[in-house]
Amino acid sequence: MRVRHYINKYYLTVKSTGSLTRQEWNEIIPKWVFKALWRYTEGRRIEKVRYTIPFRSLNLEVDLYHGNLKGLLVLECEFSNEKMARNFQLPDWAKGAIDITENESYKNKNLALYGAPK
Repeated sequence: MRVRHYINKYYLTVKSTGSLTRQEWNEIIPKWVFKALWRYTEGRRIEKVRYTIPFRSLNLEVDLYHGNLKGLLVLECEFSNEKMARNFQLPDWAKGAIDITENESYKNKNLALYGAPK
């Protein structure tokens, strides 16, 4: 579970476990609820800027991390089904990237708790 502030909206997000496939639920919450929950995240926060890049019929999301994760860059893409995900080919400009889909260390919850993997 996480709380997020994006532009002028506040969200409560719940994600299931999993790597390639998982469930996600987002709900807009009032600012006062965000503030009440935010204090409990001290020491376990992630700062990042997300860029969306259209690629074929998909949207690639590039997360550029800041703070104690400065320099970490992650590319993510959501697919409508598992077959599509398994057949995905990176664009030429991302060739050489490392697939971290199955690496639990790169999940935001673990980045928030333990920092960037070595």
